[in-house]
Amino acid sequence: MQVAASYAEWDALRDLSAAVRNDGTLLRHDAEMPGFTYWEAFAANGTFATKAAATVVTDAVAPWAQGQETVRVLDVGCGSATFGLLLAQRVPQARIVALDWPDVLVHTRARVERMGLTDRVRFLDGDVFTVPLDGPYEVVVVANLLAQLSPSRARTLLRRLAAVTAPGGRIVFAGFTVGDEPPAASAGAHLLSLLMLAWTRSGEVGSTARYQTLIAESGFSVGKVYQVPGLPVRVIVAERENG
Repeated sequence: MQVAASYAEWDALRDLSAAVRNDGTLLRHDAEMPGFTYWEAFAANGTFATKAAATVVTDAVAPWAQGQETVRVLDVGCGSATFGLLLAQRVPQARIVALDWPDVLVHTRARVERMGLTDRVRFLDGDVFTVPLDGPYEVVVVANLLAQLSPSRARTLLRRLAAVTAPGGRIVFAGFTVGDEPPAASAGAHLLSLLMLAWTRSGEVGSTARYQTLIAESGFSVGKVYQVPGLPVRVIVAERENG
C-alpha cells in the first residue's frame, strides 16, 4: 500500500517523539516542499476517503453550479483532481484549472486522460502561495490541504483564494477534522494530525469550527457543513461575499 499505511508514513511516525520535542518536522525536505514524493503516490492512488468526499462535494455544489452560465473551477493542491473532475462530470459547463507541483501533475494528467476530460482541464504548476492564479473562479476547491499549514498560513492562503473567487462564487473545503466526535470514532483524523506534526513545519488537523472561522475571516460567508458518511471528514461550502 502506497498511501494511508505506507512505509513513508510509518517511518515518519517512528520518530514522533523527536518531532514533538522539535515542535515540527525534522525533515530537511518536508511535505510542504516540491518533490515530496509521497504526494505523487497520493495523486496516483488516492485514499479510501477521496472519492467519498468528492461525491459529497459534488452533491453539495452541482445543483447551484448547474444554474450558472460559466463555472470556472480552481482545484488547489489538486493531487488526482478527483474533486474537480467529479464536479465536471456533473456540470457540463465546468472548466477546471488543476494546480499542484509539476511532478504531481504527471499523475493528474493521466487521470484526466482516463476520464476523457482533457478538453476541459488546464494544468497550473507551482506554489499555491506564489503562482499567478488568474481567475476569477466560480468554484475554488481546497481539499486535503489546510491540515498541512498553520492557522496563519491557512488564513493567508484563503485570503489569496478569496481574491480570485468571483462575487457569489463558492469556496469548498474538504478534509479530515478532529474534535467533532469522540477520538475513538475519528482515530484516522488524529493519526493524520500526528503525521502532519512529523511531516510539516506547523501543520495539524483542525476542527470544523476552526476551518469555518478561517474561511469566514478570509472574505467568505459562514460555510454550510456536510459530513462524509462513515468518516471523520467534513465538507464546508461558503459563498464569496461582495466587496
